[in-house]
Amino acid sequence: MFERTALPDGPRVISAHLPGTRAQSVAAYVLAGSREETRERSGLAHFMEHITFKGTAGLPTTRDVSDDIEGVGGTCNAATDRESTVYWTRLPVREAERAVHVISELVLRPRLRSEDI
Repeated sequence: MFERTALPDGPRVISAHLPGTRAQSVAAYVLAGSREETRERSGLAHFMEHITFKGTAGLPTTRDVSDDIEGVGGTCNAATDRESTVYWTRLPVREAERAVHVISELVLRPRLRSEDI
């Protein structure tokens, strides 16, 4: 059964407990996709998806982002469509805190350095 929780600052959390599973997924949907892009800014949401993986305040390089997830047997990726951009991880259940940390870094604290842009 799914549970929906609204956090005080507005984000909504959808969760489901699956007894017996050894892996877990964490995803964050950012409501920024291609639908609202002008012709001059076409591709901007997808570009931002990619540039985010160049590093964050707490994981300063692409390698740091990758190693933090893949180093414990997980995977991390993102996708952009017309309505949103989603960042997700899949990790062993014991790494739940790490999954939330990495997704939070990508969504809330990307470095966006001019040399990467």
